[in-house]
Amino acid sequence: MRFSVIIPLYNGAQFIEKTLDSVLAQTYKDYEIVLVNDESPDNVGEIVKKYIAAHPEAKYVYIEQKINGLGGARNTAISHSSGEIIALLDN
Repeated sequence: MRFSVIIPLYNGAQFIEKTLDSVLAQTYKDYEIVLVNDESPDNVGEIVKKYIAAHPEAKYVYIEQKINGLGGARNTAISHSSGEIIALLDN
């Protein structure tokens, strides 16, 4: 059973690496990580792109969108997910 871990991004640069490390540390590995950058004014997008390049062992979906709020970012992520179960993980 595949999980989609949904992570909306907005001003989370200082936490995103620890957040992603936490997901990768899970023993259950049938998941994808769907990240939606909701036009964050910090450098969270740059950090995520470097993290993805350095950790290719997981499946990632990274989306950048015009600011749409937390609900809009979650909805975008869900619409791009392929998991049978959605796990919300706010950064």
